[in-house]
Amino acid sequence: MKRLKKSLQLHRLAVVACSVLSFHFSALFSVVAAQTPPDTATPSVGLEQVSADSLGALRKTLTEDESLDADAKKLAGEQLDAAAAALKNEQRYQQTLQKLKQEAETAVEERARIEQLLAQSPAEFNPSLPPDATRENLQAEVTRAETEASEATQQRVALEVEIARRATRRATLPDLVTQSRAALVDINTQLEAKPPEGEPAIVTSVRKQTLRSRRQAVAAELALIEQEGPLYEASARLLTARRDLAARSEIEATRRLEARKLLLSKALRKEAEQQAIAARIAA
Repeated sequence: MKRLKKSLQLHRLAVVACSVLSFHFSALFSVVAAQTPPDTATPSVGLEQVSADSLGALRKTLTEDESLDADAKKLAGEQLDAAAAALKNEQRYQQTLQKLKQEAETAVEERARIEQLLAQSPAEFNPSLPPDATRENLQAEVTRAETEASEATQQRVALEVEIARRATRRATLPDLVTQSRAALVDINTQLEAKPPEGEPAIVTSVRKQTLRSRRQAVAAELALIEQEGPLYEASARLLTARRDLAARSEIEATRRLEARKLLLSKALRKEAEQQAIAARIAA
């Protein structure tokens, strides 16, 4: 049993060590040819695939197994937790890649639309003070304009951050490809190795399913990484156009805000003058 616990602990450390090879990134954005990873790097279609259902069935079997003590079951359960997390990562990588492809497919059309908007002259905004305007109404207009200006700034900043993130990310892609392929080789090596002497069958099943889950996640990440650079290149001009449009929207929103503040200031002065006149008349 000591040998079993040691085997489970060593495998848990391996799971933690390999998890650093997974990189989270948000994701968003012309049609490019998908680069297929070498057969030696990615699992083939014929390899056994792990699903949430199969992990759930294995967890049930683990729970009902009476040959393991509580500590061994806990360690095995943690491995299954890591396997479930790997499947979620796999799904996230696949969804991110799909979003990038979808945006690339519409990049040219959307960029042309945005450039047409940028070519148009900004709308004039010179509001006058309505005769029946109240302080409350004008203050509400200022509050709304402040919200619009803040949202416009946030959108512009978010796009600038994304542009910078992609530039940094693209520089790291070759290393990430190398790391992911090495991780797949390591996982396949572990799967092909004989189980440790004396390891119960249920523990072997948990360990191998965890490895297969990680293999699926790393393979999905590798597929994303290998296409990420070309997709970024295809949508680079679109992202710049979005940033330019957001910057102009920010300027226009700021002008509207200043105009609303000016109207409120005029209304407050007018109200103060009327109160002063009323006070003199009352005196």
